[in-house]
Amino acid sequence: MHTTDGGATWSRQRSGTTENLRSVAAAGDQVAWAVGESGTSLRTADGGANWQAQRSGTVWDLESVSAADADTAWVVGFDGTILHTDDGGATWSAQAVPISGR
Repeated sequence: MHTTDGGATWSRQRSGTTENLRSVAAAGDQVAWAVGESGTSLRTADGGANWQAQRSGTVWDLESVSAADADTAWVVGFDGTILHTDDGGATWSAQAVPISGR
């Protein structure tokens, strides 16, 4: 769903995926990422009119995304997955996280 009037009205948008999406983060009014099951990562650069699939490099479910700007975002998911991009999602890098007890 997408709004251009602060939420007074909403329009449906097609994501191009059949996977369940879990989180969306916008970086301004044109660029946003959506992430979800099975490592699904999508990006729009036109306010959500079109979404492009990106290769996240994982098959783990992705639970949340946070965007700093049009090029930079972080994603977290199952099994301690943390991914980072600084090139608009062309590549995602796994972030090393020490987890105690493993």
